[in-house]
Amino acid sequence: MAVTQVSLTPLTAELAADIYNGRRHATWADDFPTDADVMLAGLVCRRIAAGIDYENATAEQPWLSLFLVIADDLLVGGCGFKAGPDSEQRIEIGYGIAESHQNRGIATAAVQLLINLATPLGLTVVAETEADNLASQRVLMNSGFTRWQRDDEEHIWWLRSAQ
Repeated sequence: MAVTQVSLTPLTAELAADIYNGRRHATWADDFPTDADVMLAGLVCRRIAAGIDYENATAEQPWLSLFLVIADDLLVGGCGFKAGPDSEQRIEIGYGIAESHQNRGIATAAVQLLINLATPLGLTVVAETEADNLASQRVLMNSGFTRWQRDDEEHIWWLRSAQ
């Protein structure tokens, strides 16, 4: 099944609560949320419960919120920036797609959308993969990343310069 359209939507406080508390929506893939999605939604919920503002992303600060990945009007995963840019104007991304929707180019499209948010700001995008996660490495290579460094035998860092 070919995917025709991939988009990102900010993870709102309400959707984070639904994901964390198991309130499913009809527009979610059968295997969404994954354990990782529930964990991230829980972090958002705990921040809000602790009185820490959870802001919506802006064009100037796309790292303020996480994003949900929509493929052909179905919620299939999540992605986002792990934090704001570092002192060298690098920003790390993360992404995950429900297993039922992997190997369709959705992760690559979502990564490209994150790149499109970061590069106008002059940011270099980085990502870390496990050394044996060949699928994630393919996503990054297909998105213009190059191997940047390897801290240990288990992890590889990838870099895509602002263009």
